[in-house]
Amino acid sequence: MKQIELWRFRYFDTARKRYSTTSYLLTEEDARIQFPDGAEKVPGSLEVRRVAETRAEFAADSTSAWQRRA
Repeated sequence: MKQIELWRFRYFDTARKRYSTTSYLLTEEDARIQFPDGAEKVPGSLEVRRVAETRAEFAADSTSAWQRRA
């Protein structure tokens, strides 16, 4: 499992001519792609998630949750 950092970002909305904040979480890499003119992290919005790197990790993690319920 690897950990990823997700943030909300503040960016300049050229259509509205004002700053806006995303309502969803993005990685820094995704924010660079989505906002090529730049965006800044919103302080306090960090969420760290553990995600599977392989199908085997995903299968092992998702089935173990169901097995614990039984």
